Amino acid sequence: MTPLALAREAACLSEEMVKLAHAQAWETLAETERRRAAVLARLSLNGLSDSATPEFVDLLKQIQRCDSDVRSHVEPWMASVKTLLAGLQSSTKPK
Repeated sequence: MTPLALAREAACLSEEMVKLAHAQAWETLAETERRRAAVLARLSLNGLSDSATPEFVDLLKQIQRCDSDVRSHVEPWMASVKTLLAGLQSSTKPK
């Protein structure tokens, strides 16, 4: 697969991650994130043509925007889980 094709696939998975974060589908989001990580691990600039570079850069920027959007949904959820776990931990301590 070419670098551009891999970047397109990663961008598509990133868009899916945004939808999943909005829907609070955390398990599916985590699986999609693992799939995207596997795609990104294969990404290399070797073989990227000069004519493909602008689209490649745009795709990387799109992935970054998606990550920011996902974080804006995941971080509040993580904070609430942390608070819940802290409450459970304190309620199970012997008195």
